[in-house]
Amino acid sequence: MIIYLITFFISFICMKIAWKQKNNTTLFYICSCMVIIVPSLLAGYRDTTVGHDIEVYMVPLFESLNTEENLAAFIIVSELESAFIIYNYLIRLFTDDIFWAFFVQQILVLSAVYYTCYRLRDKIDAPLYFLIYLLTMYCESMTMARQIFAISAIIFAYPFIMQRQWKYFVVVVVLAYFMHHSALLALPLYPFVVYFGKKNTQISIVNLFMVIVAGLILYMYFPSIVNVLIEYGILPVKYTKYTDQEFNTHKITVLITILCFFTSYFAKKNNIRQEIQVLAIIVFFMLLCGKYNDVAQRIAQYYEYYLFIRVLMVFESLYANNKKIAKTVTVFLLLSFFIFSATKYGFAEAIPYTSKSLNIR
Repeated sequence: MIIYLITFFISFICMKIAWKQKNNTTLFYICSCMVIIVPSLLAGYRDTTVGHDIEVYMVPLFESLNTEENLAAFIIVSELESAFIIYNYLIRLFTDDIFWAFFVQQILVLSAVYYTCYRLRDKIDAPLYFLIYLLTMYCESMTMARQIFAISAIIFAYPFIMQRQWKYFVVVVVLAYFMHHSALLALPLYPFVVYFGKKNTQISIVNLFMVIVAGLILYMYFPSIVNVLIEYGILPVKYTKYTDQEFNTHKITVLITILCFFTSYFAKKNNIRQEIQVLAIIVFFMLLCGKYNDVAQRIAQYYEYYLFIRVLMVFESLYANNKKIAKTVTVFLLLSFFIFSATKYGFAEAIPYTSKSLNIR
């Protein structure tokens, strides 16, 4: 756990330096590269046993790929998404060392998040948003073989939503779909944001209550809903196993979402306040559904990281002292989440970190 926190600290400090040296192009680019490369090296040098999905999906695929065989035929018979197979195939063209698959994966993912930070640098505390990602998702990314590409792609597409560039957003979602099919469930985020972007948007207390009731019904009958979707062929049969298992909902994540809801009351504009509230309710119940299906919890993350952007935008509208307090509390909660998840759940076998190359056992 400590090795991760040290890495996050180095990356965060490098980003703070980069942001203060935006006029010094050379130093800005050097520090920005460090922000991404340091955690990417940590990901690359890890043992193949670090991360459950990595061991189940990525390692067997990488080791089984033969660059001389017909790639199209391999994709057809495989149950994995085509873009994920192509990614690993391209790495295998140059090397059979899986370090490069891990290393390049993390570079692509962190670069996508960093791009969003850069695009929104005038609207949010960009280093803080990057730190939020590191503390909540970096270790998850060590176990998500495929979906982490999709999550980072959707984060990459957030500025397209905010600037109403729907064509670019749709293109990114479609590309992300070929890394993980769940990415399609991020599509409703665009009309959602557009709707609340209207200045005269007004949701009554009754409508807000109905959203809560709908979320409660979803939570109560989630396994039945999943089974119906499987029966009609909307979801693949493999999702049946998720309705028969008990998963753990990260309690601090739920708490953070609740706090995001109440943060909305500091928003000066009514439409932003209601946007945060409805988004927080959606994320809250999707996280609760993670009790039945860890996929539900992962789908929530497409919306959760946009929610964090909106909350950070509210922080920027506060007076200086209040802004400092809000950011300090945020970092404290994130550290609490990381330590709790690391000690209780191990981030799906991403912790403890081991590396023969770095002599870490």
